[in-house]
Amino acid sequence: MRKPTPLMLARIRKGLTQAQLGKKLGVKQSTISSWEKNINSMTFGDVQRVCKVLGITDINVFRTEG
Repeated sequence: MRKPTPLMLARIRKGLTQAQLGKKLGVKQSTISSWEKNINSMTFGDVQRVCKVLGITDINVFRTEG
């Protein structure tokens, strides 16, 4: 099992599924999944929208543990 990413943890803390977050952002669930797995990068605009929906700062999206 993969270690949860900061984006994944923020989404879960907000009580959203990938599909629900995707709907709020106007993207597919698979896009959220690829961001969480670090397969695809987010644009600056994506980061801003994610932060607004999740109520976090952009630094929290990219923070790594330890």
